[in-house]
Amino acid sequence: MAFLMKKKKFKFQTSFTLEELTAVPFVNGVLFCKIRLLDGGDFASLSTREEVQENCVRWKKKFTFVCKMSANPATGLLDPCVCRVSVRKELKGGKTYSKLGFADLNLAEFAGSGSTVRCCLLEGYDTKNTRQDNSILKVTIGMSLLSGDPCFKTVSGVPCCSLAGVPEEPDQNLSSPEEVFHSGHSRNSSYASQQSKISATDQVVGFGLVAFSLVLFVYYTLWIIVLVRLSPAITIPVTQVLA
Repeated sequence: MAFLMKKKKFKFQTSFTLEELTAVPFVNGVLFCKIRLLDGGDFASLSTREEVQENCVRWKKKFTFVCKMSANPATGLLDPCVCRVSVRKELKGGKTYSKLGFADLNLAEFAGSGSTVRCCLLEGYDTKNTRQDNSILKVTIGMSLLSGDPCFKTVSGVPCCSLAGVPEEPDQNLSSPEEVFHSGHSRNSSYASQQSKISATDQVVGFGLVAFSLVLFVYYTLWIIVLVRLSPAITIPVTQVLA
């Protein structure tokens, strides 16, 4: 009867910071973004209009809004909640604009994880007739639980627990060379630490094997010495053996 159970409801206070767009395919122009919730609310807002400088646009614009989410009552897994960032370029002195691309961010991935930096490639609106550029959008997202069960699971399947009404503290370990990319790969020092632990374990095991071998060598040496000393007392005459 699990299908008759109502879905769990959540409300999250969301802090969405539009950081920058890098690898812009032109050297001048004015860009701005529209941030809009496709699920979980009706939030929509525009960023400031900034000029392209050295193939990069920096906004550093922070948006705050409430996002509603639901979760499976049996598993506690949060349903997808998509926020779309649409990048646009001014035309005709700002009277009109063209859409350069967009990035869809599933806010359910960020619930209960504190302040998280995410970089993702822009997707094109017209991928069939237009060559897609490699512009990278950088955002920072932080979410804190306002209402709902404090125990839930994110889309990645990692159990999370948040304190309602208490803002998440930013993760101090996230910096520009260790940002988590949209493709799902993260670059950090955990791999190196794991390798160092493995090498230390191998050294301990190797030392134990050497010590065990040394003990066996001493034991068998003493045993041979004892046998050699007792050999005259237990020697059997050769004539008896031949008989």
